[in-house]
Amino acid sequence: MKPPPEFEADCKNPNNWVSSANALLISAQAVWDKAHVLRGEITSPHSEEFSIKFREQFKVMLNSMYFYSMALECCLKGYLSKCFPEKFKIIKKEKNGEVYADFVGIIGSQKNSHNLYSLAEACDYLKELTPKEIGVLKYGTHLIQWLGRYHTPNKSNLDTSRVEELDMMDESFSFPQIIEPMIFSIIERIKSEQGTGEEL
Repeated sequence: MKPPPEFEADCKNPNNWVSSANALLISAQAVWDKAHVLRGEITSPHSEEFSIKFREQFKVMLNSMYFYSMALECCLKGYLSKCFPEKFKIIKKEKNGEVYADFVGIIGSQKNSHNLYSLAEACDYLKELTPKEIGVLKYGTHLIQWLGRYHTPNKSNLDTSRVEELDMMDESFSFPQIIEPMIFSIIERIKSEQGTGEEL
């Protein structure tokens, strides 16, 4: 199926990325609150039921962190499309001379499209981050790729070597406090940039 003609314009519009980021942020906050409601309902520690409910509650929390990470991805893509358009690529796939699919790629490589570290690097953003914030970028990439959605990687060759870079059993409880300021900061940068795009 041939992509619609407005696909590229929509992808390169930073307003659309900010709108998606805001919606994902609202979802992340709602699911985070629900995860902590569920945590408060867990009783009878050390029982089999406790173990099952604790795993379920933690998975809900990972779902929230997935939404937070996706919100950050959208912010970074919006910033990239507005401030570094030469690094924001639309990859076209062709068959028999006809374009049948378009993908958002970063620096010409589709595989970096969901890698928060690579996106931040492309935005020249890494130098401003603390080690903990960089750790969130790397962990957030795993959340987007599989950890926030599945119980195991969906590809056997997916790198899982850095999943333990953060002790998320501890750090997860401060995840919003770490990632929300990053999201808000990038949205403000997109809004403050002059000369390109529509008013946000």
